[in-house]
Amino acid sequence: MTETHRMDDRLKRRIDAIDVALGEVSGAEHAALVAELQRLAEELHARGQHMPAHLRELLRSEEDAEIEARFDNMPI
Repeated sequence: MTETHRMDDRLKRRIDAIDVALGEVSGAEHAALVAELQRLAEELHARGQHMPAHLRELLRSEEDAEIEARFDNMPI
């Protein structure tokens, strides 16, 4: 097994672990996991690989929620 293949397996295992953990945490822990998932998605992209579709959608949803929260806190 090559070093690249081992790294890919580690990335995929970590992504799977984050996917499970996101359903079990909230608040700051949730935000930290989303940030890590985003970093891993960027790493996969740099390697020419893709994040599973349901996780790409999750990241999009999280980004949309963050933007909406910013507008919710703006004075009128």
